[in-house]
Amino acid sequence: GRVYSSTPPQLLMGREALQRSDRTTYLQLDINGALLLFLLYEKNKGPDSFWFPYIQLLPTMNDYQHLPSYWPDADLKKGLSGTVCYQNVVGARHGEQKEYEKLKSFLEKHDRVALEYFDWDNFKWAR
Repeated sequence: GRVYSSTPPQLLMGREALQRSDRTTYLQLDINGALLLFLLYEKNKGPDSFWFPYIQLLPTMNDYQHLPSYWPDADLKKGLSGTVCYQNVVGARHGEQKEYEKLKSFLEKHDRVALEYFDWDNFKWAR
């Protein structure tokens, strides 16, 4: 088939971008965790980041408030208690909490400076 559009590899935020960065220690994690931390690192750099224009286009936390996984616990329970959706959201939140703790532990050992901006809200945004 014909190629109608392509993206140069250096414009993709993936394993290769991480390998070219000063955050190669993140590659000790699974690729999803590594890229999550890398995205937050680059977001924290603001306009100094090569990725800044791209990051500015990403949704904000406000864009997700209509999704049950972002509802406050009381609203979730009131609106969905007893449903499969409620069970799925509660299970997903448990998994997210475990992932957050794993990444926080990694940063405590390998990149303590990142703990200044690695918090639950930024984790949820990047996830």
